[in-house]
Amino acid sequence: MIFDEVVARVADVVALPGLSISQTLDRLKQCCTNASTEQILAAALAALRDQAEQIADLERENENLGDEIAVLNNEIFDLQDELEAARAKQSENKNNDPSKEGKMTSPVFVATFADGHTTRMSTYCERGKLDLKRGIALAHAAYRSRTRKSPPGIVAARFVTPGTTDIVLQEYDTRALAGAFLDSKME
Repeated sequence: MIFDEVVARVADVVALPGLSISQTLDRLKQCCTNASTEQILAAALAALRDQAEQIADLERENENLGDEIAVLNNEIFDLQDELEAARAKQSENKNNDPSKEGKMTSPVFVATFADGHTTRMSTYCERGKLDLKRGIALAHAAYRSRTRKSPPGIVAARFVTPGTTDIVLQEYDTRALAGAFLDSKME
């Protein structure tokens, strides 16, 4: 019974950090006045063994956690690689979209009619090829829709970039407009 009591008191004393061996023995003697030095040392040894086992258990757990952390890190790296590949593929698909050229989606066809009305229509064009016939057809449809009248002749037209600042991509004179209009009627 005394031994168990000594072990309990030793465990309290041994758990204190920063004590030298002689300080630990002095503390143990103070705590255990009825115990012999042999009992105190045996109790201290038992407490230290328990502490060593606990430390070994924690180290084993840390090793297992280290292995688990390594596996999780590998999974994270794999997922990051997959994410980067997906982003690259998505970016590649955006860059290969024929309807988009940078921020410019479609040019705007600006047509001025003989009576002074002007229409601005976003016009789909194949990459690098402005479609005058399509621009004229859209301008005529917009004029009809807005005025409920047949459109007069177009006296000036141009393709510009969309947005607030019109950068002229191509201008057409009346001869080019008439030729494109006649070609579209023949088709």
